Amino acid sequence: MTIVGVVMSPSCMSAVPLWPGLGDIPSGLIVIDLARAVSAFHVCPGALCFALAADVERSAALIQMMGTNLFLEGLKFTGTGLRAGMPE
Repeated sequence: MTIVGVVMSPSCMSAVPLWPGLGDIPSGLIVIDLARAVSAFHVCPGALCFALAADVERSAALIQMMGTNLFLEGLKFTGTGLRAGMPE
């Protein structure tokens, strides 16, 4: 799904955070560029998940490593978000 963010128009990108009530995103080319870059960056791990899921028995060690890594990243991002005062 993240590939959609790479090709999404700026007006659609501006509408996405309004759905859950997060408010407007800042205007500017850097915001659009960063949103596209983050979306493009997440295409590869998503494709890797699909590839690993094709043969779970053979890929078990990689799946476990990837799951552990994603869990630890989640903890890290939760900590940095709380430290920054999120959510308001």
